[in-house]
Amino acid sequence: MRVLLLLEIQNLTFTWQACQRTEPLFRNVDVQLRCGDMVILQGDNGSGKTTLLHLIAGMIPHFIRGSQLEGDILLWGRSIAKISPRHFFPRIGFIPGTEIDLFLLNRTLAEESMLIQAILKCDCSVLENRKDELAEQFPEITRLWDQQFNQMTLYQKRQALLWIYFLQGARFFLIDEIFDSFSPEQCRQWMQFLDSRIAGGCGAIFVSHRPGFPKCTAWELRENALQVEDSKSG
Repeated sequence: MRVLLLLEIQNLTFTWQACQRTEPLFRNVDVQLRCGDMVILQGDNGSGKTTLLHLIAGMIPHFIRGSQLEGDILLWGRSIAKISPRHFFPRIGFIPGTEIDLFLLNRTLAEESMLIQAILKCDCSVLENRKDELAEQFPEITRLWDQQFNQMTLYQKRQALLWIYFLQGARFFLIDEIFDSFSPEQCRQWMQFLDSRIAGGCGAIFVSHRPGFPKCTAWELRENALQVEDSKSG
């Protein structure tokens, strides 16, 4: 039976041209991620973890320049390196480690919901059902629904962005280094959410130095290469 691939990185070599470093940040990366897989991406500071997420999300080369990219990155069989990321909307949900305000387009979750409905041309009952589903795992969504983003804490903004992606119907979650600042309960809540998405055939890659994540395949950027742990832990 043919395995359905969500992500396929083919012989990827990447170099920043705008800095003094001339050697590739990583080279000859070949890796696959199937629908229903979750990966923890690890590596030393400066090894390229955030850069790899930016490449997978299409932010490089479409929005961030000054780089040299060889190879290809396929999402659902299509090259995000060559096709604008807008063609993959709304299936990708990227949560950055910094500058999260750039990703919150309106003032409140309620306004984001109306924008999603207008763009996707879906019935309001679809979003209401998704909101109810979220409330089962994140009861605080009701309290925060009409609160302005500029009045939220950083953690609440991260929650809000996660919820927006879910309301849009995202199928692939890319999460930069945010879990290390979470409390154990916050981390448990997010991982429970991701587990439910994985069980439904979605995919996820998250960056973290925090130990103790079960059921995750480990990818590690080390010495300009990506090392893959074949078996899942936990």
